[in-house]
Amino acid sequence: MSIEVEIFKKTKFNKDKLLAYGFKEELNGYKYSKDMSNGFIANLFIDASLKLIGKIIDTSLGEEYTNYRIESLKGEFVNSIREEYIAILSDIANQCCEKLYFITPQANRISEEIIKLLDSHPEFLWESFPDYAIFRHKTNQKWFAVIAYVDRSKLDKKASGMLEILNLKIKEEELEEVLTQEGFYNAWHMNKKSWITLTLDETIPDIEVMEYVKKSFIYTS
Repeated sequence: MSIEVEIFKKTKFNKDKLLAYGFKEELNGYKYSKDMSNGFIANLFIDASLKLIGKIIDTSLGEEYTNYRIESLKGEFVNSIREEYIAILSDIANQCCEKLYFITPQANRISEEIIKLLDSHPEFLWESFPDYAIFRHKTNQKWFAVIAYVDRSKLDKKASGMLEILNLKIKEEELEEVLTQEGFYNAWHMNKKSWITLTLDETIPDIEVMEYVKKSFIYTS
């Protein structure tokens, strides 16, 4: 995961705050430059999809400097450049972004629907897994939904790449039919007879996801 993705993975840029911070609006996004030490400059661009792309330029050579992206390089100079760049990005994240619960748009939309309809907020219980959250009943404290960030290979050994998933309670007699649909899998890390996993990668429409969320809420009441 790149430095930019790691820092901005649970954020949403606020356009007004970007402009107030010093970003300049262009035809296809927002541009910002920041002088760094030792004759370097950080050039940042936020494209139309609100993804931040960053480059560090060595002004003495007029070339892009990339050594700071190589994690195995730990020298004093490269570390100072890396830390300075991270500090610049972190300040932008703090000053120009709204904090989000999750990484992907669909996971955030579904969490907002759960909060609104079922009055349950995500709880991040595991320090070692900061991208995992549970939703539970206020009355009996039972979990009815779990959102996690995993590699696709956990669901399909032939696939790869990270995605957010949603684990929900289901009745055993419903499993066979549900598993024939795209985006539905045998439960990851849960009882496969009574739980199901849904991908939150836009494969399943929100309205359908929420129908299964509401069923899981009822089944765990």
